[in-house]
Amino acid sequence: VIDPIPNVYFTRDTFSVIGQGVSHNRMWSATRRRESIFGDFLFAYHPDYVGTPSWYSSDQPYHIEGGDILVLSAECVGIGISERTQAAGIDALAKRLLWAEPDSGVRRVLAFSLPHKRSFMHLDTVFTQIDYDKFTIHPGIMGPLTVFEITPDGNGGTKIRERDEDLEKVLSEYVGQPVKLIPCGGGD
Repeated sequence: VIDPIPNVYFTRDTFSVIGQGVSHNRMWSATRRRESIFGDFLFAYHPDYVGTPSWYSSDQPYHIEGGDILVLSAECVGIGISERTQAAGIDALAKRLLWAEPDSGVRRVLAFSLPHKRSFMHLDTVFTQIDYDKFTIHPGIMGPLTVFEITPDGNGGTKIRERDEDLEKVLSEYVGQPVKLIPCGGGD
């Protein structure tokens, strides 16, 4: 009756819960963009979710996929600039999170620059938080990594600070204590 929606079970891609709100993500491929309809419908009509603040809309012009969104703490969100998530989408989401009414609780967004290739498709394929201070990590991003810290500028916009440092140092600062990075596959 209709074209199949092959990846609809990957709901972490189509929408992402951030604090008390949700990012309705715009999928990278045209085939997967139809999947966002389910999340949009759920948050618009389900009695438990009606009125949930929306931080990003799936009809935005820039791609963001939920596999690139990692809530590091109540005040800090990490987002991968990847093959499937555009920097302009991160900027739009960051502005909304940092200046949201009602308050999102987010005070900073970290944009992690990833290689634009399939093996680094999403932030969560190379970097996953498994406890508040522990992360599994793909060996390919263990060296210095460019991270952009996005914070409010005081005038309704954002300011961006580029950080070319070890991932462990950056994460420890934002998590508020030393972190442990666990190489996937024993580093292989």
